Amino acid sequence: MVVVRILDQVVGHRVAIEKLLRTVEQERLPPSWLFVGPQKQGKKLVALGVAQAFLCERSRAACGNCPSCQRVARRQSEGLILLEPQGPTIKIESARQIVNDLSLTALGRGRVVLIDDAEKLTAQAANALLKSVEEPPPRTHFIFIAPSRDSVLGTLRSRSQIVRFGSLTREERSAIGGEDVDVEIRTRAVQVLVEMLGSGRVDAVAQLREQAGDRETALLYIKLWLEFIRDSWVLKSAAGVTKAPAATQNESLNSDLLEQLQVLSAYPFEKLGLASRAILQAERDLQSNCDVNLTLENLVYQNAGS
Repeated sequence: MVVVRILDQVVGHRVAIEKLLRTVEQERLPPSWLFVGPQKQGKKLVALGVAQAFLCERSRAACGNCPSCQRVARRQSEGLILLEPQGPTIKIESARQIVNDLSLTALGRGRVVLIDDAEKLTAQAANALLKSVEEPPPRTHFIFIAPSRDSVLGTLRSRSQIVRFGSLTREERSAIGGEDVDVEIRTRAVQVLVEMLGSGRVDAVAQLREQAGDRETALLYIKLWLEFIRDSWVLKSAAGVTKAPAATQNESLNSDLLEQLQVLSAYPFEKLGLASRAILQAERDLQSNCDVNLTLENLVYQNAGS
């Protein structure tokens, strides 16, 4: 039998994984976790690895070999309830199915309810889960996965322990076959963001109409904008110096765009935080099939550029 230890497949996030495993080993799991961070960076794989460790029959770090570990690796474990959106939202019917499943007696070590893209839960679906999250059945734990803390409804957010995941480096993303966006595209995207956060709203709208008029490109720009804001926060950690030191530059995902990133890093944290939340809202709107141009214009005029 092939040993399949899910956490060995994760690239990066070693500090977060060590803390999570320590919690499992000490049997101090909270009723609910909320994993937040950039999308497609491995949060779901980490969550599955934590579930495997918790449900493992032989080790609190997951042996990868026992029947329970094998079933979790195949997503066929009776102890793993996995909910993913089948459309733009997670509806109340899906939440009710989970509640119904939880009414059955847990087998083995317990159960982990893993809800991916938790920001897509409707208010009705979140409320249907609320009692189970507040008073889960014995040996039952929830893991919600979302791009940010604020993207999840407050009723669930306030009852969950937050675990934050940072962006992978370009080298780490390359190791997992992630895309490396061409420098020309990244340069255009960062210039639009600089215009958006500055006084050039009209220029930003014009550039977006020309460059990101289709949904796929708009979503790519949004992904890059979130990276640029993250990078600007990294540069701001070098407080009080005109040029960021080499160590700080190396932590940037887009260190080849240092000049533009330094312009962004001059903005206060509050403005960058508001811009980040507005960009995440635009991403949700685009994923819900809202009009591309109207969504981006609203982002420029009423949110990030305010």
